[in-house]
Amino acid sequence: MSLTSHIRDPKSPVQNWFASRLPNTRDSAAQANLTLRAGHKGPRWANTEGAHGPTVGTAAHFLLRAGLEPEAPYGFRTAVEGAGSLDAKPGDVPAAGSAARAVFEAMPAISGVSAACFGPAHLAALEAIGRIVELAPWDGRLRDEDWRELCALCLLIAAFEQCYHGGAVVVRQMRATRPAARTRSLSDFRAALVRPLDLEDLIKLGRGAVDAFLAQVGGRPRPWHLNPTLAQGAALGGADADLICGGLLVEWKSSAETGIVGGTELWQLAGYLLADTPDEYRIRAVGVQALRWDGWATWSADGYLERLSGCDRSLPDWRAEFADMLRQANFGGR
Repeated sequence: MSLTSHIRDPKSPVQNWFASRLPNTRDSAAQANLTLRAGHKGPRWANTEGAHGPTVGTAAHFLLRAGLEPEAPYGFRTAVEGAGSLDAKPGDVPAAGSAARAVFEAMPAISGVSAACFGPAHLAALEAIGRIVELAPWDGRLRDEDWRELCALCLLIAAFEQCYHGGAVVVRQMRATRPAARTRSLSDFRAALVRPLDLEDLIKLGRGAVDAFLAQVGGRPRPWHLNPTLAQGAALGGADADLICGGLLVEWKSSAETGIVGGTELWQLAGYLLADTPDEYRIRAVGVQALRWDGWATWSADGYLERLSGCDRSLPDWRAEFADMLRQANFGGR
């Protein structure tokens, strides 16, 4: 399971803990959504008709991450593992001197990825990451043609990510549309798995989302932490926060609905905050960026927990109780 799975499971001790300790989600979500909509009656960048919103949303996350720093693309570990699940059998190690070989050699030290097989899809994922590194979106605003290519690569990475999280059903669906197993062409995988309408939607959404993100947090001190490893992450079965930058925990939401966040999302954000038991990342504020609405909502860490709980308690006290609950539930909380 993961933090999100626990929150959605009424039998989970984690969900029960949130429900009893942080019950004030309805009014908090209503106020947060009002702020996130930023006065707009509809999303600033609405879904393109016919585009698949969840796929574009996942790709937007990768697009934002790719533009932050040179090492960020090497952290697309789960997408690489998902690509490997599409391959019927292993292939060869990428050729020496190739972009894929460079990614293959760099990833273990940066993200700990295990390169267990090198079939066509796995190789295409490595090549896609290598090409993102070559485009270097963190260096400045890309030309239109390069931006289009970057968006297509992020959509391909998102498709591989869906294989990782979606299980056997998604893998079977992807296998039905992938190019022939004998091919090793990145362009073939792009043609097979990247839908034109999704690409147009991401091109439109991505520029605005990236510009809005940098305008809001670009001046915060480094280092920034993409998908940080949180102390209670293992106990929860996974707690994949999007980003911590200069003490601000950020979650990206790509929904075009007026209810951008609900109780699940608010508890999810609280869970990430509480999972940093030793205060390794010194989180002092939490925030949500509503990508399609061009809106932000931020709270101080203490204020956020007080809003959800109705109690004035210190962050260390909340974290200690959360860790104790995980230990008592035999999840191995630290």
